[in-house]
Amino acid sequence: MKKISFIYLPLIFTIYVTTETVLKLFHSTLCKSTGCLLADSLLRFDSIYLNFIGIADALVILLIGILTFNKKVSEKLFFIVVVSSLLFETIMLGYQYFASPEMCKFCMGVYTFLVLITLLSSRKYFIMVVPAVIALITALSFLAIPKSQAFVV
Repeated sequence: MKKISFIYLPLIFTIYVTTETVLKLFHSTLCKSTGCLLADSLLRFDSIYLNFIGIADALVILLIGILTFNKKVSEKLFFIVVVSSLLFETIMLGYQYFASPEMCKFCMGVYTFLVLITLLSSRKYFIMVVPAVIALITALSFLAIPKSQAFVV
């Protein structure tokens, strides 16, 4: 199970994010839903930069996962990076949920990978993260976030 959560899932996650980024560079995408267009419109910058950040994050998770699996670095470092990424994506998806009538399927895929990596690598850390995720979503629900009207038919 450790090899799956520390190496294989991060590798597939890296391929997933890299594929979307390469497709975007060639004016295509894995995510063709309106939710993806709405998510793009909510950013203050071009979404390709967020994809580049995602690739960097996925590569760091993969590298630290390999080093952790080979006992070169502490598992705590792996969990700090994965949990930080999960909480960042929670904020991004939470904001989308409250600001957009439709969710970005690619973003939900990223979130799913991060949840699976966290859950399969350590149930203890996963259970510790759940209250933070709930707190972030609750905090976002208290904000008066206007609904995005771009691309709504």
